[in-house]
Amino acid sequence: MLDIITQSAIIPGIFFIERPTFGDDRGFFREYFRLNELEAAAGRPVNLVQANHSRSVQRVLRGVHVATYDKLIYIVSGNVQMALIDLRPDSPTFRKLEYFEAGENSRRTVFIPAGIGNSFYTVSSQVDYIYFVGEYYDPAKEQTIRWNDPDLNIPWTDSEPIVSARDRDGAKAFKDIFTDKI
Repeated sequence: MLDIITQSAIIPGIFFIERPTFGDDRGFFREYFRLNELEAAAGRPVNLVQANHSRSVQRVLRGVHVATYDKLIYIVSGNVQMALIDLRPDSPTFRKLEYFEAGENSRRTVFIPAGIGNSFYTVSSQVDYIYFVGEYYDPAKEQTIRWNDPDLNIPWTDSEPIVSARDRDGAKAFKDIFTDKI
């Protein structure tokens, strides 16, 4: 069976990839993406050069991070609330939000194109979050916007999550980055 790849109905360029899971008494096996199928759906080459693994405990919120490169996300274990925001200034869906639950309850891979803000909140006791990126990490190629910015209005279920110093103190207000878009 090939990937079932669907494009976001809210933000063009975001793709959800669903593949079958084959389970038996030993456990399960699944492929979470095939590059050739992803490129066919995206209509362009996708270059993934680095893989990262983050682990978060319950109530951790990461992001909103927006990068100049693509990301491919797969949640190995646990469940998150995920918020994706179109922060491409010239996009017709600029500032639109795609908000959904992902993880063990919804085993799908998410492709996020460059310029989309990415954030997640850990719902389960622990989450293992794997993501591939289209460029080698360089902090100069990524911006952080406040997770609770009123101009983004993300409907997080926790008003006092656990956040990193970067996401708390280093994040900028939406209006300070996109001054001409308010």
